[in-house]
Amino acid sequence: MRRLAPEHDVIVVHDPELLIATAGLRLDHLVWDVHEDPAGALAVKDWLPRPLRRPVAGARRAAERLVERRHPLLLAEHAYADRFRREHVVVPNAVVIPRSVPAAGGARLIHVGNLTPARGSELMVEGARPAHAASAGEITLEVVGPARDEASRVAMEAGVAEGVVVWHGFQPAEQAMATIDGALAGLSLLRDLPNYRGSMPTKVVEYTAHGVPAITTPLPLARGIVAEADAGVVVPFDDPQAVADAALRLWRAPEQAAAMGERGRELVRERYDWAKGGAAFVEALTDVAGERSPRR
Repeated sequence: MRRLAPEHDVIVVHDPELLIATAGLRLDHLVWDVHEDPAGALAVKDWLPRPLRRPVAGARRAAERLVERRHPLLLAEHAYADRFRREHVVVPNAVVIPRSVPAAGGARLIHVGNLTPARGSELMVEGARPAHAASAGEITLEVVGPARDEASRVAMEAGVAEGVVVWHGFQPAEQAMATIDGALAGLSLLRDLPNYRGSMPTKVVEYTAHGVPAITTPLPLARGIVAEADAGVVVPFDDPQAVADAALRLWRAPEQAAAMGERGRELVRERYDWAKGGAAFVEALTDVAGERSPRR
């Protein structure tokens, strides 16, 4: 940043940890694009002793307000506004919607994204097992994404050894998104944690953008989009049998799965299409460049 910042009109930072790297640098044209709640995420950081989590979260909140005083912010969710004192531009998470996709169906469950217990890594394997058994081995779980901890790696490798899971690991975004096409359902099994409650799980939008119904835990925004469009199945938190039952229900009614996927795709096209949301993003950054660029 020290070397390249003067050559650019705007710097956009997503990862809040990267803001630490800017300490001591004069970067008026840096924008923090807020895509998560780091203080809320501390509830699942096992490396941080429990008695320290609340004071560290408080320090995080104070640091956010300090960043707010120094830099423009973009918010990926309206719910994030309560964390800040000023008004900021909100550009909701959006996705690129493929022009055409095959109908949902078949027997392949899909998960795309990082793997942690908080994101349901163990739960998805535990749910795939009874679905695999009850479908005489037809239903399988295809996973694209890296394991971020030992528990997730062990869960994936066990599923692979049992013939229940096909685990690709990390793939580039375009290749990863292509694996969604034609699946029976996409899994979004986030746990009930503070940093997830005010956020739309991007994977729910990605699955439905590809015409695939979502099987999701009842986080408010995910439940809302699935329920409004009848675009999947909402299952309780930490309930692998409910995940299996949802998968089996869709597998036994492929026309219903395809119809759910198409309804979800229409809703995403209306609300979460990057072709529309991208204009607001560009406009906000153009304003920052006009006011703060070091090259003015």
